[in-house]
Amino acid sequence: MNAAPVWIAGAYAALEPALTGERAEQDTRELYSALAQPKGFDGLELPYRSSLPNLALVKGAPFTQHVITAIPGTMQRLAKAPSFGLASRDTDGREAALDFVREIVRASRELEGAVMAIEIHSAPTDHADSSAFAHSLETLMRERIEGDPEFVIEHCDAAGSPFPGEKRFLPLEEEVRVAKETGVGIALNWGRSALETRDPQTPLEHVRYASRAGVLRAFMASGAGAGTPMYGAQWADTHLPHVDHEPSSLLTDDALTSCMSAAVGNLLYAGVKIQTPRGLTAHERSRVLARVAEPMRSAFSRAG
Repeated sequence: MNAAPVWIAGAYAALEPALTGERAEQDTRELYSALAQPKGFDGLELPYRSSLPNLALVKGAPFTQHVITAIPGTMQRLAKAPSFGLASRDTDGREAALDFVREIVRASRELEGAVMAIEIHSAPTDHADSSAFAHSLETLMRERIEGDPEFVIEHCDAAGSPFPGEKRFLPLEEEVRVAKETGVGIALNWGRSALETRDPQTPLEHVRYASRAGVLRAFMASGAGAGTPMYGAQWADTHLPHVDHEPSSLLTDDALTSCMSAAVGNLLYAGVKIQTPRGLTAHERSRVLARVAEPMRSAFSRAG
């Protein structure tokens, strides 16, 4: 019997962007509370730019375990310094990325053991080098102390695709090889794998590949597809919801069931990161996220 994964909500993608100040804080508190209801989510995916957002609200919410993603801060820094990244051939760019991850590790300790993983990335855009990436991970693993979170490589769209991606980092095959060499895991996101090839079969291929290699540690569900004005451009990395809530999304029950069934094994966490239709209450938005998790949970129950 496989151990159940921790269920993670990328709630920051579902916050109401028009709200500010006390109204935004109250909305966040209500969303966290709704997501943490029985049979809900165990924790949050927390975006890191230069600090952990809403730290007091996170500590006050009834969650047990969290994940930190470095992607917002990574893209923010790449916009200013194109050589920034753990996979950079440029020494200064690689050192800056190492310092950034060290900063995240220190921040994770503020949650006193509640952060189980940090999602890191094979930046920079178009010029990532797998040897440099492996060297960075070896350094981070040497510095890791007891109680620190795991490192997982979150795969994003790869350079060299026939379609213009947004991240253009290392191909999954190279990330998997580095993961096996350095003892870290791989995290896959349905939408990011789909937009790499604009093919809804690619996420399942990626899950099977990483699972066979023995390095798949996480599977997150975000949608992708033709897009709408509300969510952004066609095939953008904008975390479309389930097709039930956005007809242009290719995120379906069958797609989620297939991926989750193939992913069962050594998953540390699984979860949902989507935008939601505007104007919904916090409770209604929590149900939109829960709708995506339903086929994933069912698939795990059958396969586990």
